[in-house]
Amino acid sequence: MSTPSELLVSLVAVFSCLTVVASLRKDECGDDEASMVQTHTSMLRKTSALSLTSTQRFRSVVIPYAAYAVDGSDITYVPEEYSLGQLFAYSPTTPVNSDLFVFFPGSWSYCANYTQLLEAIAPTMLTLCLPYDNVRKISDVCGSNSKCWYQMRLDSYNGSFDGVAGNNLIARLLSTLKYLKREHGQEWASYLGTSGLKLQSMRFAGHSQGAGHAAMMGYQNRVARVVQFSGPCDVSSWFKTLTPATPVERFFAFASMYDQICPCESTQVQHWIEEGIASESKPITWVAEGNLSSFDPSTSQAVISRIMPPVCESSLCSQAAHDSTAFNKWASPAVAPYAAGLWQSLVGV
Repeated sequence: MSTPSELLVSLVAVFSCLTVVASLRKDECGDDEASMVQTHTSMLRKTSALSLTSTQRFRSVVIPYAAYAVDGSDITYVPEEYSLGQLFAYSPTTPVNSDLFVFFPGSWSYCANYTQLLEAIAPTMLTLCLPYDNVRKISDVCGSNSKCWYQMRLDSYNGSFDGVAGNNLIARLLSTLKYLKREHGQEWASYLGTSGLKLQSMRFAGHSQGAGHAAMMGYQNRVARVVQFSGPCDVSSWFKTLTPATPVERFFAFASMYDQICPCESTQVQHWIEEGIASESKPITWVAEGNLSSFDPSTSQAVISRIMPPVCESSLCSQAAHDSTAFNKWASPAVAPYAAGLWQSLVGV
């Protein structure tokens, strides 16, 4: 039996592990980075049952949430090659609301790439990072074909994406919540109704490709909130031609001014205008190191950052900038400056 002091040491190790930076992409990751992701998820799984589910206090350490990492094979019958990495779920010790925060990674990204963002929200509300079929960029398939973009969004939302039955966000989310209810408690069951998901009690967010999926969730259903990180990036006008089921006041967005992967002003801002969240009456908030707290979600719904990611040496670091709005770009023990309040304001906590 471990002593309280030994458990305290374990807790410190766990929280150090949970801030590991895993900047992992198919075209730039190496064995060391892949090992970091495996270490993070392995520690998350092995230690959550031991220490993170407790509400005890050891000296000054307070455990803010229980954390779980789940293999895709445990939550869906879709073959593993149609998604990347493990699902991450967090249950706060003291939630501030009854909503569920659902996050979608970007193309070729893992939930482990976003732990700083997820763990900034996790102490306040139930949080879920959902792997899905993001192993191809929609832009690589559709190019400038607007109808193709829209159809792929629909297929990913509730169709048979890539011709695979059940390979969509709705089916994955439904099976995930059933699993979490069965394995980790009734609190997850509150988002399951007799006819399906209680989407009105969920806040959807996503990065890059995931931003467009979050937007589609808000267009197809009345949801609690939509937050778009570095997106949407679609070469399509469906944001303008469709009427969202979610009130426009619940849509929010965040970009880096240095992003040219999904060009900030010509693409992202244009879609924000089409959604109705950026206009003369709804000004975009520009933030820098000295005024990160200036964003007020009651008067503004879109944010652009002037902060250059730490890996950049010039304004031409487009990929890093694109990732920096949500990725773990700031190496431990440092964390993204947005974790001190901006991310929370965007999510509404």
